[in-house]
Amino acid sequence: MEAKLGGDAKLRELLSKSFFLIGTGGQDLDPRWNVVSGYPRSQTELQELITLYGEAISSLYDMGARKMAIVNVGLIGCKPQPYNYNYVCDQSLNENATAFDAALKTLMASLSSKKSGLSYSIGDFYGFTTAVFAHPAD
Repeated sequence: MEAKLGGDAKLRELLSKSFFLIGTGGQDLDPRWNVVSGYPRSQTELQELITLYGEAISSLYDMGARKMAIVNVGLIGCKPQPYNYNYVCDQSLNENATAFDAALKTLMASLSSKKSGLSYSIGDFYGFTTAVFAHPAD
């Protein structure tokens, strides 16, 4: 793409005007996706995910990205697979999502204070899915 645009400066200019929509983390928080470790099992592993997320955001920023919309993790414990036989949500997975979302909010505030021109908004998918599950007919 750099060659097509005429060099690094042109690519950075394009990226600086672009809008990035980022939504990730749900599968990382679900232990079924990492059978060996049951990831994440601890706050340390959750912090590792947030660190990786921060590195990815920083890489985009270093390439020129400045405007980002971040979608947090929803009610991952209420996806069809985690339901138990009584069709009750797996609250431990939802607690993982809540912890991740809180850390993500802190991460983005920190990054935006350190990276000039970085602007972001966090879409509250957790709040949205909570409202839908509470009032499905609305």
